[in-house]
Amino acid sequence: MLSSRIAVTTAMALGLAVGLCGTAYADIPDANGVYTGCYNPSKGNYYQSTGYYNQGTSNYNQGTGNLRVIDYEGGERCRRSEVLVTWNEQGQQGPVGPAGPQGATGAQGPAGAGGLTGYEFVEKQFTVEAGTGGSQSFEAPCPAGKLVIGGGYFLFDPGPVISRDSPTPSGDGWLIAIRENSPIATLINVYATCADATS
Repeated sequence: MLSSRIAVTTAMALGLAVGLCGTAYADIPDANGVYTGCYNPSKGNYYQSTGYYNQGTSNYNQGTGNLRVIDYEGGERCRRSEVLVTWNEQGQQGPVGPAGPQGATGAQGPAGAGGLTGYEFVEKQFTVEAGTGGSQSFEAPCPAGKLVIGGGYFLFDPGPVISRDSPTPSGDGWLIAIRENSPIATLINVYATCADATS
């Protein structure tokens, strides 16, 4: 008698362990977030055939209206009287909503810095003397109240060597200097681009 009780208790324990293991490893929802259930309709009789649910002509079973969730990937299947249904844990994306009202006009930003005014181009022509024994410099000055913003030169003969091509130290003209002992005499045009000093 004792042996029978031990055998029955052991069998129950094993059955409970198997059931717990099955529950622990159930994959609900599945890897894609899909739930699978079996629905027993409350009205009408349905017959399941290879995944499609058609009005049957035999094997009718009156429905109860119940829905139960199954582990489809784990091998569970619906009964012949049930309809297989699936749904997602996350619903489909809804339509884009209407555009919101236009926002209020923002505050006006600060005024930007003023641009150049009083733009003026100045050009002066000079003669480069040959063999002077010293360097020669030539300047195209800006009109009074203006500062230089650019400049340059044009040398009629490439013989003399330019040693300086830059604004004047005071910034109100363009300065060209030629290295001493120019081998030839020629002409040079010096130009300056000027603008108002207050711009």
